[in-house]
Parts: sequence; C-alpha cells; structure tokens
Amino acid sequence: MRSLLLAILLASALAACASQPVRSTDPMFKGVELYSWADAPGTSWRFVLLPGTNRRKAAAEVMAAPGVLRSWPALKERIALLAPGEEVFWLVPATGGFALPPAADVDALVSHAAARGVRIHLPPR
Repeated sequence: MRSLLLAILLASALAACASQPVRSTDPMFKGVELYSWADAPGTSWRFVLLPGTNRRKAAAEVMAAPGVLRSWPALKERIALLAPGEEVFWLVPATGGFALPPAADVDALVSHAAARGVRIHLPPR
C-alpha cells in the first residue's frame, strides 16, 4: 500500500513537471515576429508571436494563427520562454488593423524582455 501511494505521488509529480512550459535554449534561425492589434478600440490588445520568415503574412493569417495571446501578462509569460539572445521583430503592417500599443506599455515589455536576454526591435514610432 505504501509503495503504491509513493508511486502515485511520483507519477503525479512527474506529470506536473512535464506540463510546465520550458524556456527555449536556442534562438530561432530567423527570429520571432510579434504582431499586435486592438481587439476593439479602447478595450484590450491581442498579440501573436510567429516564427520569423522572409514572406509577408496576410492579416487574416496572422490573426487566425494558433496561440493568439489575449493579455499583457500572457505576452510577458511567452516572452520569458524565448531563448536568451532571441531577436523579436515587432511588425505593424499598414493594412489589416495592426497597431502598436501605447508607448508606456511597449517600453515596459521591452524592459521585461531585455531582463531575460531577449531583444525586441520596434518599428519606427
């Protein structure tokens, strides 16, 4: 009975460890693209981080991508999981409804990322 209880506790502890997100160890080959848009004017922001590529993505493709983040805390958590030395390119295409959030929020995210060894490249403001 005691060994069964120990085995159950060990299995549940291992399962809990396996479900925790792990920080990447190597930066992505072409960096990471960050897109942002307001869900509705004056309400909340949406963000998505996608692997860097050499092609332009359609707005519908970006906004429908898996992993859209619905809050600043969620974005900060995701940034913290990027590899040290990662390069993030914040893209704000002229079409599709993309926008850069308020400067104070952007600056706070850039500082958060820098403290974790991640560099965010901003579009001209």
